[in-house]
Parts: sequence; C-alpha cells; structure tokens
Amino acid sequence: MTQQTPTERTAHAADPRGSWLWVSAGVLAALTVVQGAGLLDRPAYAEMSSSTTGYTVMTTDGGTDEIVVVIDDRQEALLVYRHQNRERIQLLDREPLPELFTRARANAGLPARP
Repeated sequence: MTQQTPTERTAHAADPRGSWLWVSAGVLAALTVVQGAGLLDRPAYAEMSSSTTGYTVMTTDGGTDEIVVVIDDRQEALLVYRHQNRERIQLLDREPLPELFTRARANAGLPARP
C-alpha cells in the first residue's frame, strides 16, 4: 500500500470550480429556453389609438384612471393627460419632442443628432 503525499491528494480531489461551471451552464440553458418560449415577454397594450392630420392619440389603463397620450405633430410636442374618475381631464406633462429625443439619445449613450 502506497502513501499519497498531500500534494498528490490535492491533485486528485475534485475541482469545486467544475461543479459551478455545470450549474452556470444549466442556468444559461434554462434562460435560453424561457426566452425562446416567450415566457418573459410583456407586451404593452394600448386600449385605443387613433391618428388624424397632425395628431396621434392613444389611451391606456392607468389603474383607477385612464391615461391619454397625444402627439401634436404641428407643435412637435407630447402631451400626457389623466382622465380622473370619468369626471375631469388633467394635463400631467407636456414635453417638446426634439428635447425628449435628445435626452433619450444621451441616456442611451448615443451621439446627439447633427
């Protein structure tokens, strides 16, 4: 019977990093299956949208209130309204579209438009 030195025992021991490699491969495979099956998709639903010369209007459910989004092509503005309890309409925000797109491009790390 031969005695193993501590170095030889360590060399023959299972490498614990190998098991983590299999675990991470399993997680990646599961995420690939879930994404491929479309289980993580969350579509946005617009209840109603309409377009006419110079305006686009979209409504959506805002919980207890209805949200109305208007794009005014003539003034290049995005307006957001809230229809409260089916009684009154309140302007929540007005954003100039050029500034809105400039901020979005900066937040995304893209260069400003020429």
